[in-house]
Amino acid sequence: MAGRVPPFGAASSSKSDTVSIALGAPTPSAGSRPPTSFSSSTGIMPVGSFPSAVGNLGSRSGSGMSRSSSRLPEYVRRLGSYAAMDTDFALWQMVHLVCAPSRVWRMAKFHRQTKGQWARDDPAFVAILLYFMTVTAIAHALAFHLTGTSFLSLSLTFPLLHLLAAGAAVATATTHYLRATLPPPPTHSHTPVPTADDIEWLYAFDVHCNAFFPAFLAIYVVQYFLLPLFLGGGGAAAAASGAAAAATRTGSKAVVRWVGNSLWLGAWGAYVYGTFLGWEAVGLERATDFLWGGVLGAGVWLLGGLLGGDAVRMWCRWVMGV
Repeated sequence: MAGRVPPFGAASSSKSDTVSIALGAPTPSAGSRPPTSFSSSTGIMPVGSFPSAVGNLGSRSGSGMSRSSSRLPEYVRRLGSYAAMDTDFALWQMVHLVCAPSRVWRMAKFHRQTKGQWARDDPAFVAILLYFMTVTAIAHALAFHLTGTSFLSLSLTFPLLHLLAAGAAVATATTHYLRATLPPPPTHSHTPVPTADDIEWLYAFDVHCNAFFPAFLAIYVVQYFLLPLFLGGGGAAAAASGAAAAATRTGSKAVVRWVGNSLWLGAWGAYVYGTFLGWEAVGLERATDFLWGGVLGAGVWLLGGLLGGDAVRMWCRWVMGV
């Protein structure tokens, strides 16, 4: 009938359809569910989703209350699939761990809100770090003229022992300590507080890897290029004049040793600070306990300097056997 009033809601439905068509979004049919993934063709992101550029690496939504051990097999499986890893985001994290580490830990909070877990479900960061460790191991083996089993042993020691084994040990000790010292939740408080389920083993391993990366740059990269200076027996040191070599063996030797020890102190301080930021992001009061590690490192640095200790030579003797 021409004069019949349309049913209530029909005008608003037509108007919403018009807006949807104007925006380029598909018009939902009756009873259909809203989209649950980002559409690059429309540029529309539904509420609750997270763009892939900042870590939305899969549709798997884990439960934040589940143990990290249940996610570990999936994590290891994705290590063997390059297509399942977001290397661009991992490199972004590495850059900002050096210049702005707090931004990386803010991303961990966003990941907790969107994925229900603190730990990364993308192993790209670990895979790239393993690659870097292997390259530096080969470079050290070539610089010290290692061959045969010594070459192979060093090539495996850096990535497997220094990164994975040490990281697993640190993650295990950290989770046990933090869970044992976690205070009971307040009875009359509506403010969310961290629980034992927030202290994930896999996240503790992520914290170790993130905090280890600046130390890796200092010890495995910067120190490598300064080894002729620190050891004073090869490269530029071997080509120095007799007078310069004599000066190096006297007063300059103490300065070189101080520079090497300070490099180790800076690497240790970066690791301690990164560990603190990682657990502060979870909201743990005991995160400040890790800062005492920096005080301990400064004490060792001071005592070692007074006793004539040389961290670089000790490290080369322990790792390379020279």
